[in-house]
This record gives sequence, structure tokens and C-alpha cells, in this order.
Amino acid sequence: ARSLLEQVSSVEDMISRSTKGRFHTEMANTLKEFGVAEGEKHYFDRALHHYKEASSQFEKVGNLRYTAAVENNRGYLLLSLQRFKESQSHLERARTLFDHLGDAFGCAQVDETLAQLYLTGEDYELARRVIERAVSTLEGSGEDDLLAEGLNTQGLILCRLGQRTDAKPIIERARRVAERCGDREGAGRALLILIEEMCDQL
Repeated sequence: ARSLLEQVSSVEDMISRSTKGRFHTEMANTLKEFGVAEGEKHYFDRALHHYKEASSQFEKVGNLRYTAAVENNRGYLLLSLQRFKESQSHLERARTLFDHLGDAFGCAQVDETLAQLYLTGEDYELARRVIERAVSTLEGSGEDDLLAEGLNTQGLILCRLGQRTDAKPIIERARRVAERCGDREGAGRALLILIEEMCDQL
């Protein structure tokens, strides 16, 4: 994938801003996967550069939906890198854009990431409110992989709030939903949360 994208980079000056935005988005996503696979920081740095370029190109052509999606991806990567303040800035911008567009599903995706951010900052009550809003929207979306991820986050937040009795059925549901859509990693994450957070109760 990276080899094909690098071929596009040689003709970048000849393509439209919209296509440039798509190119930079795909390059960022690909480099992020290299960073995850190889654990090399320079891949993440390059991915962030491409996300910045993608966001700029989409904004210049007025494509706010794609701008919001890129800002969400950018915020999620910064969260993974523990650059929390920068992450929050991009996530809040993404949510504002999705909200302006009336895109409830886009808002829910950002809310799930924001809940993870608040969880990391130990603002559990805010995290709980945000994830409840996200899960409520994802329930009827048909996107089971995203619903499973949201349920896992919701269960973990409830565990951190000491509400393990409420958390257990939510985490078990997350496992079932993940298994149903073939997301073995999501199902495994649910089991890991159960083991790490409720070992003495199991």
C-alpha cells in the first residue's frame, strides 16, 4: 500500500485538492499501521504530518465531513501517543464539525474517543456521560464493531467508578457483539477487561 501511495506522491502537484486530501489521509493511515506494527516513532510523526495536510486540503475545498473525520483520526493517534492536550483539541474540533453537519454517527465516534481521553485523565463522571451518549447512538447504527468498542469503553469506565455489577453485563455484551461481527480482537479486549478489573469477583 505504501509503495502505491508513494507513486501518487510523485504526481501530487497535478491532482485536485480533494484527491490530495484523500492521498494524505490514506498515507497517514498506512504509516500509522507501520508505527503500530514496528513500534517506530518516526512513522507516527509522519502520519501526523499527513493528517495535518489532509485536514488542510479538505478544509480548503469546504469538505467539512472529511475534515472532521481526519481530525478524529488525528486526535485518536495523539491520544495513543499520550499527547492528551493536543488530542483533546482535535477531537473537540471534530465533534463540533460533525455536530454542525447534523451527523449523529460521526459525533458518536468522536464521543467514544473522547470518553477514552477522559478515562485516561481519570475524569470518570464526564467519561461516563460521554460514552452513554455514544453507545445510545451506536445502538441503532448497524456498526457492530464500533458498538462493541463503545461497550468495552463503557464497561471499563463503570469499573473505574466502582460499579462492577453494572459493568459486567455490558462487557459481556461487548464480547458477544464483537464475536458476532468477527472482531476477535474486540472480543478479546472484553475478556481482558473482565480479568483485569474483576479478577477477585470471577
